[in-house]
Amino acid sequence: MVALLLAILVTQWLSMVQRDRQWPVLQSVADQVRALDERVSGIDAKLASGAIAALQASQSSGAMQGVASAAAPARSENWARAGVPIQWQPEP
Repeated sequence: MVALLLAILVTQWLSMVQRDRQWPVLQSVADQVRALDERVSGIDAKLASGAIAALQASQSSGAMQGVASAAAPARSENWARAGVPIQWQPEP
C-alpha cells in the first residue's frame, strides 16, 4: 500500500515538473498570438480607413498609362541566381 502511494506521489510530482517546463513555451505562444492580433487589428484599421484602396488605385492608374505595362507588369529578377535563365509563365 505504501509503495502504491509513493508511486502515485512520484507520478504527480513528475507531472507538475513537466507542466512547469511547458509554461514558458505556452507564454511565448500567447505573446506571439497577441502580437499577431495587434498586427491584424492594424491592418483592419487601415482597410477601414481606405488607405489600402487609395494605394491600389494609385498603382493601377500608373499601370494603365502604357499598353505594354498593362499587359505585362514589371517583374523583379533580383531574387534569381546570376546566369540562370528565368522563364515567366502567363498569369491565369
